[in-house]
Amino acid sequence: MANGVQRRRDPRTQRLVRVRWVNRESERQSAEVCDVSASGFFIVPSGAFPESVGAGDPVWVIVEDADGEKTLTGTVRWRGYSEEHNGIGCGVLLDPSCVALAATIFAR
Repeated sequence: MANGVQRRRDPRTQRLVRVRWVNRESERQSAEVCDVSASGFFIVPSGAFPESVGAGDPVWVIVEDADGEKTLTGTVRWRGYSEEHNGIGCGVLLDPSCVALAATIFAR
């Protein structure tokens, strides 16, 4: 977060997971999930962050694992520069139907 203040309901855990994400401008753009919590994550695209993507927009994040592709859906809560991750990205709030799946994907 730009000012380093924790605004998530749940604590974050650092992760670095390569994914593809779909938003209003891009189909399956490469990105990295940089940290996760029980209710969401912070994602940084590999390329330029689309200017039109902002708070309230739906996103789909596709994670590949040994069992194939898993798709997580959520809503952009904020977008901007993260000093912690040294990149422009967005905070995503997971849809309630994806919380359990995300927990299994991002478990260590």
